[in-house]
Amino acid sequence: MTMQQPVDRRIQYLFPVALASILVLGTTRIVLDHLKNNRVEVIQEFDSREKNRVVRVPISVGDEEVIGEGCNVFEGRWVWDNVSHPVYSEESCPYLVKQVTCQRNGRPDSFYQNWRWQPNACNLPR
Repeated sequence: MTMQQPVDRRIQYLFPVALASILVLGTTRIVLDHLKNNRVEVIQEFDSREKNRVVRVPISVGDEEVIGEGCNVFEGRWVWDNVSHPVYSEESCPYLVKQVTCQRNGRPDSFYQNWRWQPNACNLPR
């Protein structure tokens, strides 16, 4: 019976320590998730201190790249284009994640890259 008492005492001390650890880890995870998801708000609050300041990314769009007013890009068909497509290879694009890289995932052909979308009433800019 004397050996059982120190084991019970250790268990009594272990439970509050484990509970405190779980609470600290859970709180840390909630705080980090909140900071990760609300990163844009932090930037917006920082920028709102400086009044009349608008941060814009410079974009250059030429006249030949503007889609016409009557162009409905949602109505059209897929056309075979082996002259101007593919525009890039999977290996040269650092933004493609593993789930959308067909050849890295074992697809043996690359003919699917030669199809492009052609709207009925207009041409899409390159």
